[in-house]
Amino acid sequence: MGLIRRKPQAASVDVLMLIEGTYPMIPGGVSEWVHATISSLSDTRFGIVFIGGDESQNDAPHYALPSNVVHLEHHYIADTWKSHRHWSKRREARNPEALTQISHQYRALVDAATNDLPAPDATELFELIVAGSITREDFLHSRDAWEALRPCYQGDYTDNRSFIDIFWQIRAMYAPLLALNAIIDRLPQAGIVHALSTGFAGALATLLKQRRNDAVLLSEHGIYTRERTIDLARSAARSNESGHHSASLDDNDGRRVWIKYFEALGTISYRHADSITALHTSNRAWQLTAGAPQERSRVVANGIDVSRFERLRDERPETVPRVVAFIGRVVPIKDIKTFIRSIALMRQSDPEIVGWVVGPVDQDPQYADECLALVRSLGQLNHVRFLGFQDIEHIYPRIGVLMLTSLSESLPLVVLEAFAAGVPVVATDVGACTELVVGRDAEDIARGKAGAVVPIADPQRSCNAVLALLNNEHAWQSARDAGIERVSALYDKSNMLDAYQSLYSHFSQRSA
Repeated sequence: MGLIRRKPQAASVDVLMLIEGTYPMIPGGVSEWVHATISSLSDTRFGIVFIGGDESQNDAPHYALPSNVVHLEHHYIADTWKSHRHWSKRREARNPEALTQISHQYRALVDAATNDLPAPDATELFELIVAGSITREDFLHSRDAWEALRPCYQGDYTDNRSFIDIFWQIRAMYAPLLALNAIIDRLPQAGIVHALSTGFAGALATLLKQRRNDAVLLSEHGIYTRERTIDLARSAARSNESGHHSASLDDNDGRRVWIKYFEALGTISYRHADSITALHTSNRAWQLTAGAPQERSRVVANGIDVSRFERLRDERPETVPRVVAFIGRVVPIKDIKTFIRSIALMRQSDPEIVGWVVGPVDQDPQYADECLALVRSLGQLNHVRFLGFQDIEHIYPRIGVLMLTSLSESLPLVVLEAFAAGVPVVATDVGACTELVVGRDAEDIARGKAGAVVPIADPQRSCNAVLALLNNEHAWQSARDAGIERVSALYDKSNMLDAYQSLYSHFSQRSA
């Protein structure tokens, strides 16, 4: 695993955050949460281990690090399974028998994927990795590894896929785990390890727990396995464009095996975490079904600085702007195409309506081009605008409705910000959106709806919900008032910070 940057660096930290694919390189809800949390807990010394996919996709950090971040290092998954050495038949593995466990684990994943079974237990594999019985060098460069993996290419385990598909899939799955184990000796000592997802961040946390017995806090803003399922489903058309092999993302059999792999990583991460937090009740329920121990699981809702947005309410014009905005990344999981189609439908009833897409377009340029092509094909070039990254405090007073068309979310901060700024929301029925818009319990539901919840990928229902607000001043005002009351009562940032400060203090005292 390539070490790219270790500045700043420290021998010890209070909290070592393990972050996959977000902060400080990529903007978004999780990154905003990390930045705000670290900045607010200024007396806590943080270290960050960023785990990315490919170094070429991360040019420079998006965030300036707060002064209490005393350690940072980057690692990239793509570097772990690309071999830069010539094959050597003479190289012998330290423990040839241990390498067979990778074969057994992979074949169990195939069985689970083929027969719709639960993901296999990865405990034995992790124990061998922790013990040093399997190393990345042995896995990538030994003849023993080749012999151990041969059964994966035979019999029922081929899934009608080619040799090269299976070869690269096995490398892409297991080399990162071996590389993560190899970096542990260089990581700073930490009172608490805080992983912000399962996946590879959760796997590193599990290895740290087994190697150093660190206290591990696991927080999921979204359900990692579910999000990876969506990503994998959208990968087929693009799998070979980079010129590198796609590691079996381009066929249904390979994707099903990947899903079981991430489920297995999730289960072992839950099992080894000392405390597990979810952002809302439905995500906690999902975690419990995936193996999270109930006694170690709790809900800690996200929060925002409500006072920051209160003043924006006074900056709004007297009449509701006929502007509908999406605020977020222009990537497939946000389903910008449904937003575009909805705007086109709205304009058939009200030509004054315009749509704004507010957010970075460089994270998936191909998808951004597809969205622009759709705008062009629908004849909406003058009415759907891509504004790029903007200061949202300048955006909220100028819009009438925030529209969130995501295929998957957890507890989106952008919805809370809209409420605090006095903007109703129309959101898809994903993650905590129903709890946010409608209410999470009887007392909260009594506050009223702060907009509407619609099915995913339904432009017509989305269109109708927005028009029902824009065309009815009383409905718009009632939704606005409900949103302001809800976010002020339940989702102020101070509640969330108090909860995490309490968790940090508890585990720091336990490890002292």
